[in-house]
Amino acid sequence: MQTRVRPASSSSRAPCATFSWPGATRKAGLEVISEDYIQHNTEIGDGRKAVADMLRRDDPRLVNLQIHRLCAQENFVAVLSEAILGDSPYAQGDLFRVDHGMIVEHWNLAEAIAPKEKWANTGKF
Repeated sequence: MQTRVRPASSSSRAPCATFSWPGATRKAGLEVISEDYIQHNTEIGDGRKAVADMLRRDDPRLVNLQIHRLCAQENFVAVLSEAILGDSPYAQGDLFRVDHGMIVEHWNLAEAIAPKEKWANTGKF
């Protein structure tokens, strides 16, 4: 069986970049969240309202700094980004499923970035 890989259209990448973009207000990203959004982070919940509630209570010390990689294939978009929470640098991985220009599902991981002298290789990025 042969699998054909098709690159994602800009309509798949755009909503994910909007939601993750450094310096953008995260609340602006709500316009690209589907009403029936599925969230795999147990601290947030499903649906656009749950995301809005999370953004209202979100820690203002969390600042997205830079998207290091944004890769898309068909209706999935992966984002590797860097953030600061308080005084600590973090690496974040997000996987979005997009349908008709809306984010319909999301998985995420976050890990503190160790001080450079403790890196075993070139670090997270």
